[in-house]
This record gives sequence, structure tokens and C-alpha cells, in this order.
Amino acid sequence: MNSRLLSCLILLLAPAAANESQSTPPAAGTPASGQVRASLTWSPSHPRIEAAVGDKEVEGGFELKNMGDTPLLLTGVHASCGCAFVEIGTLPRSPQTLAPGETIKARVRIDLTHKYGPFAKSVYLTTDRGAFEIRVDVIQSGERKHAHDDIRMANMAAAKADRQAVFRADCARCHSPEPTLLDGQTLYLKTCAICHESPNRAEAVPALVLGQVPGRLENYWETWTREGRDGTMMPAFEKTKGGPLSEEQIAALLRFLKKGR
Repeated sequence: MNSRLLSCLILLLAPAAANESQSTPPAAGTPASGQVRASLTWSPSHPRIEAAVGDKEVEGGFELKNMGDTPLLLTGVHASCGCAFVEIGTLPRSPQTLAPGETIKARVRIDLTHKYGPFAKSVYLTTDRGAFEIRVDVIQSGERKHAHDDIRMANMAAAKADRQAVFRADCARCHSPEPTLLDGQTLYLKTCAICHESPNRAEAVPALVLGQVPGRLENYWETWTREGRDGTMMPAFEKTKGGPLSEEQIAALLRFLKKGR
């Protein structure tokens, strides 16, 4: 091969090599080159539990699988409401490792007191690769008087009279996160999404989908989180104002809110 032809080939191949070396860097949280991000899936994709009217408790579940080629560490699990309990292997007592290709069963137990179907609960799972929300639908067969409507209306009236009431008595089971919980996304799911993204959201509670409200500054979220708003059902989450969140929890939640997911 003569020197002129060799030079032409080098010039033709150089841009391609340069483009490869200047490729877009991996997004935050993506493993380094050569590693494959562990992927968590669950089956069925929309878990459903059936119960009959009059049942005091119902149990069901789903199966998790690590589809990646690296181990996945399950660090915590809890439900969106205190009336639901979730077990996945050693969770919630201690972390559970899921090897590549391994499956594990998640068991969900729900107290049906004052509930009628259909309704939904969320399972919040935290891992070393991020947090996941799995919605579980509960379907009840048969008919009965919807006494739960009266209870719900009474709770809403109490919240309108005193917006901090949601953090006291039986309501605290659903609306007060554990003091040790410091993951921003999990705090959002536990304290914000439980009302603002609920499929049973009351009309007086505005929808809150972070991706649809870009450009909000941290002081916007901080005011709402710390102080809530008088004249509404929005409570103050700051502990010194009667809320359940510590300074560390508020800081973690604000970091997540500011990112807008």
C-alpha cells in the first residue's frame, strides 16, 4: 500500500475514532464502562389481590427478579399505608441480596378494616441502584354499605379544622415516615405521593407530578414542605411546627424535589 493511500485511510478513520472517544458520558448513577446496570422486574407487572366482603385481612404478592448481570442489594421495603405489611426475604429486618437472574417472592398482607374495593396500595422498595414503586390493586367482591365514605369524610373534616391532624392518632400510621428514613425519593413517596399521586386522591388535594412542574426553586418547595398552607389541608412537615420530619429529612426531601425527578 503506497503512502498516499495510507494517509487517506488514516484521515477517514480518525473522525470515527474521535467520535467514539468523545461519546456522551454516562448519566449520574450509571455504572462505569464494562458494567451492566442491574435491572429489577416484577411479575405480574400489575399485582392484584382479590378478597371477599367481610374479610378482615387479605394476603397476596408478586415475584421480583434481577435481570442484570451484577448483584442487586435490596436495602429496605415499606408500604404506603400502616395497614399494609410487606416481606421480601429478610426484608424489612435486614438487607437482602439478589444475585443475577435470581428471583424472590414478595409477600403483601393488608388489613381490610374500614376498606371496600377496589383500592390500591404502593410498595416502596429501596436498593443500591435506586428506589422502585410497585402498585398493588385490591379487588373486593360482593356488596356492602360504604361506611368507609363516612370515615373518610370525617377525617377530611378533621384535617380542614386542623391540618396537623394527619400526623396524629391512626392517620400517623400512613403519613409519618420512620425517623431514620433519609432517602429523598422514598420520603417523597411516603409523605407526598401518598396524597398527591394517589388513585383515590380527594378533589381538594391537587395533583403533584414533579415532571410537570419544572423550574421550581428550592425555596418554593421549602416553604410548602416546612410550613404547609393555612386554610387548606396541607400540613407543615417541619417537626418544630408539629410535623414528623427532622432537619435531615427535610434537606433530603428538598434535594429530591429540586431535581424534579
